[in-house]
Amino acid sequence: MSSTPQEVPTSAETFEVDSGPSRDPLAQRIMAILEACAATWKPVTLTELVESTGLAKSTVHRMSWKLVELGMLQHTEEGFLIGNKMLALANANPVMAEVRALAMPRLLDLQRIAGASQLAVLSDGSALIIDGIYTSQMRAQRLIGRALPLHSTAVGKALLASLPPSERERYLNPALLVPNTVKTIVQPALLRRHLEGIVNAGVAVSNEEHQLGVVGIAAAVRVREGTTVAIGCVGSSSNPAMLTSHRAVRESAAYLKRAFEENEAARRRLTVRD
Repeated sequence: MSSTPQEVPTSAETFEVDSGPSRDPLAQRIMAILEACAATWKPVTLTELVESTGLAKSTVHRMSWKLVELGMLQHTEEGFLIGNKMLALANANPVMAEVRALAMPRLLDLQRIAGASQLAVLSDGSALIIDGIYTSQMRAQRLIGRALPLHSTAVGKALLASLPPSERERYLNPALLVPNTVKTIVQPALLRRHLEGIVNAGVAVSNEEHQLGVVGIAAAVRVREGTTVAIGCVGSSSNPAMLTSHRAVRESAAYLKRAFEENEAARRRLTVRD
């Protein structure tokens, strides 16, 4: 007697945990699906999820529909998208919410100059893009929610240069320095000197090191103890404005630092009154 497979899990169902030692932990598989959906602005099909995560089709099918039920993903006729609950959870982080709100005017200014702007934080050895503004021409390069390499992107190098020299060394392992283009700096000694130059200049530049034809400029600033953000712009290497945007990027970072300090001072005054 055959049974008809159920396309969408019911609310009573839960994720099945594979017990085999060679299996990835459940949380890692869930994150793989969420990150695959966050990595692009268009809906992701089941087949694309299987290819990008390396998980079994049955696993991806079961987990994706459960994530839809939980509000973490949305489903359309074209595929799966990040759900509203994920966006709400992201905005629940008070520091990140404050950073994004304070940075928005500067992100707008930088986008007008270059074509795109980005805001990133250091996360698990990558530059996590937490906000940005993109033109319709650069829609395919929309990267919000993506984890970018530290050694080849402007925001990544700005964050890397902001670390103490001893901490930077963790990320100068040759195995981590993947050549994204022919211009990517992949030699630890060269990258080490390059990062020292960023510290002295106060601004990082990625000149077609992550993607040919694209230039990025960014600066990092510590907004709260333990939290450093990088703000910058990205544009075509043929855009003359990219040559003169260094000052605007530095000013944006200084603005963020000043705005955070003012907010912190205001909070302390309210605490004293209470």
